[in-house]
This record gives sequence, C-alpha cells and structure tokens, in this order.
Amino acid sequence: MKGRAVKTIDFTKGNMTKNVACFALPLLCANLVQLLYSAADALFAGNVEGTAGIAAIGASSLAVTCMVSFLSGFSVGSNVLVASKRGARDEEGLRRVFGTSVLLALLLGALFCVAGIACSDALVGLMAVPESVHDDALSYLRIYFLALPFVALYDNVASCLRGIGDSRTPLYAQIIGGIINVALDAVALLVLDLGVDGVAWATFFSQGVAFLFAFLRARSMLKMRPATQSAASSAAQLATSPAIQLAPCSGKALICMDFAIVKEIFAVGFPVAIQALCVTLSNTLIQVAINATGETNVAAFTAYFKIETLIYAPLVALGQTATVLAAQNVGAKYHWRVHRGVRCCIACGAAFAVVAAAVLLVFRSSAVALFDQNAEVVAAGGLVMLISFPFYWIYAFIEVYAGVCRGIGRAKEATLITLLCFVAMRLVLLLLVQHCGLGLEGIAAIYPLTWLLAAFSLGFYYYVFAHKELHPAPH
Repeated sequence: MKGRAVKTIDFTKGNMTKNVACFALPLLCANLVQLLYSAADALFAGNVEGTAGIAAIGASSLAVTCMVSFLSGFSVGSNVLVASKRGARDEEGLRRVFGTSVLLALLLGALFCVAGIACSDALVGLMAVPESVHDDALSYLRIYFLALPFVALYDNVASCLRGIGDSRTPLYAQIIGGIINVALDAVALLVLDLGVDGVAWATFFSQGVAFLFAFLRARSMLKMRPATQSAASSAAQLATSPAIQLAPCSGKALICMDFAIVKEIFAVGFPVAIQALCVTLSNTLIQVAINATGETNVAAFTAYFKIETLIYAPLVALGQTATVLAAQNVGAKYHWRVHRGVRCCIACGAAFAVVAAAVLLVFRSSAVALFDQNAEVVAAGGLVMLISFPFYWIYAFIEVYAGVCRGIGRAKEATLITLLCFVAMRLVLLLLVQHCGLGLEGIAAIYPLTWLLAAFSLGFYYYVFAHKELHPAPH
C-alpha cells in the first residue's frame, strides 16, 4: 500500500460533470454501507436476543445518534480546510491541517467518551428506558461511548481524504469495518453469548479498524505528495502560526496542534455539528407526535423513512461533493468553477430525485409491503409517499446550496437558515397540525413545506450575498 498512488479528484480542472459523478458515487456507496451494517446490529440483536435485545439498542439510539451526529458534523471543518489547501496547492498547509485535525478529533472523542460514560445513568433515565431493559441499555451505552474516539478519528480522517479528492478510501474503510462488524456480531452473540454488550464491542473494534485503515492510507498519500511551498515560505508560516509542535507536520510524522487551524476548523465544523444535533432532536419530537397517532401510522412512517433513504442518501453525497468542490476552487481562486459546480450538482440531484421518486411512487405499495404487509400500513405508507415524494427534488437544492456555503466559508449562515427551517418551522407546523387534528396527512406535509422554505432561503442567501463574493467567469 505504501508505494501505490491513489487516484484523487481535482475539481479545479477537467470536466465538472465527470468529476462530480466520480467523486459522489463512492460517497453514496459508503453512506449505504454504513446504513447496512448499522442495521445488521439490530438484526442480530433482534433475532438472537429477542425483543429485549433490540429494545435495549433502540432505547439507547437517541443518545448515540446525537453524539455521532455532532462528531460527524464537526468533521466538516477539516474537510473544508483540507480541500481549500488542496485547491491552493499548499501541501505543507495540507499536512498541518491533517495533523491538527487528527489530534483534535482524538481529544474531542476522548472528551465525549468520558462525559458520556459519566452521564450514562442520567441519559438512560432521561430517555425513560423501560425497566426491563434498563441494565442492558446502560451497559450497551457505556461500551458504545468507549468507541467514540474511534468514531471521531475515522470521521475526521475520512473528511480529510475527501478534501484531498479521495472518496474511495473511506468507502474501502467502511466495507472493511462493516465486514468485521457483522463477523464480530455473529461471534459475540452466537459463540460467546455476550448479548447486546457483544454488539457494542463489535462496533468498538470495527470502528477502530476502519480508522486505522483510513489513517494509514492517508499518511501514505501525504508522504508521497511533494511539497510545493518553498522552504522560506514554510518557515515563515511556521514562525507566524501559533502552533504547539508535538511532531513535525511533514516528513515521517504528521501529528501536530496548530491553534490557528483549530480556530478555522471550529468556525466551519461547530455550526454544522450544532445543526446536526438540533435536527436530530427536532426529528425526535416529530417521532413522538407520530407515535401518538397510533401503531399503524408509526409502522407506516418507519417504512417510509427506510424507503426515503434511497433518494436521500445520493442527495447527501452530492451536498458533500459540493462542499469539496467549492473549497478546492476557492483555494485555487477559480471562483467561476464554483458556480459551474453548483449548477452541475443541482441538475444531477434534481434529475435523480425526480426519476427515483417516480419509480418508487409507481411501486409504493410493494415497497411498503417489504417492511409490513398489513393492508392499513401499506395504504398509510403509500399516502405519505404520495404527499412528499413529488417534491423530493427540492431537497437537491438544499443539500447543494448548504454544501457550497460551507465550502466557501459561510457555514454559520447556512446552519442558521437550516435550523430556522428544519427545527423552528417544523416545530411550529407540528403544533399547528396537532391543534387542527390533521393527523397523518398533516405530519407528512410538514416535510415538503419546510424543504421548500429551506431551498428558497438558502438559494436566496447564496445568490444575493455569498454569490457576489465569488468573481465572475473570465471573458
């Protein structure tokens, strides 16, 4: 592996559509692999440990999702900085960002690990976990929190790799981690009889292996990349940057702590992390409202959310692509290519969403029946799809506009708009739906209404404020 070059995507040159497709497809596959092996945990626990096993994991899911969402969102800061350095051909700066982000991720993951374990009793009580699965849920949560340093490290290394233009290595890491996770699930539950604790330990080891694979690959790539800065320029940068050098950021060692870079990572990553956390919590409140409408509607929405992933995941991949695309071209000062990339990503995303939604609507009854064959559930799930899927193409605009705003350094503004639309407005509409007794149809309509508001707001901000900061195309 050491001597093999990795093919990376350079968005500052070449055909934009081809670059977007080549970069986004591995991202999409990685997202789907992660979803599949996360589902494997519940599958093993439910089939081997029964209702108590899957209930213990499900009861802990909110705390786990909140922390993982925050850490994943925070890693966007490293992604943007690395992509900007790549675009500017600043190899020494790129190494410094990588080294700082790895150490920062380790510290952040360790902090979350200690805080999570210390507060695990309170978290289980706050989530009103049933007494019958209280001990299993608490034990599962504590072991999972031990894996948070690996989660943070992997997310940051994967984000750095994507910033360089390599979306394949994170996919390979996910596949390797997924295979190990499933194998360890089987061993822990079927051979060692460790119960839900075994599922948590499987996550711990698989996340560690995924991080190690990605880190070694990234280290190999950075060592092979020739520095383009002059020695005098690098020395001047080191002299003026408030850094604590734990090891040189070039040569054989990469780990360092540069507080100027930390500040930049926080400027982009922290707003995105807060957004991910708040959206997760608001979705939880909507789930509570769905639960109050009855078992049939709960099952219908559960099936809908699983089916929705087939459209949602590719659009998220395009949003991540837009972030890297924008950051690389801003770093290279090829601002006109940012506009071209935005148009390309929106066109690809909207076209895909229209076609995918149309196909899924035609086969909506069969799709819902894969999860629950109850006729009432199938009808209710199909109704939710009819209400939201015709408007899913709007979500392409949201992901791309938000992604490009992060890439050009406007993460705070994109986060504020997203929170107002996806958190505040959804909660207002939810209260209105409950007050008017609109039931299933009203709750389903909340999603396309807030999509439309978010797309318009983000588009308005991009074209009126952020867009004018980027230079027009040369004539």
